[in-house]
Amino acid sequence: MNNYFDETGAYEVLGKKLDKLVPTAGSVMQPNKNPKLEKYRKMVNAYYDLYNNGGGNPCRKTAYYFPKTITLARSDDWEGCLAITEPLMDKAILLAAEEQGIV
Repeated sequence: MNNYFDETGAYEVLGKKLDKLVPTAGSVMQPNKNPKLEKYRKMVNAYYDLYNNGGGNPCRKTAYYFPKTITLARSDDWEGCLAITEPLMDKAILLAAEEQGIV
């Protein structure tokens, strides 16, 4: 399955463009004016936490952005995780890209 962890996600090119707009630390500039980009930033952090730490960092809100994935990760069901995370990341990328005028 294509996925963003392996850099083979459906909207990988758009995601890379969005990544250039996201700071290395902290929220995006003017998060109130860029809410979809800010949500994308938070989801990227939660995604990273899931696939690198099994969702073990509560501050990343992995369970909030990707419901049921922490339970699946604990069961070593990574295909189940991907089935949840990839469509949600696709949507977040498309919405943020539209908000930022990239698409």
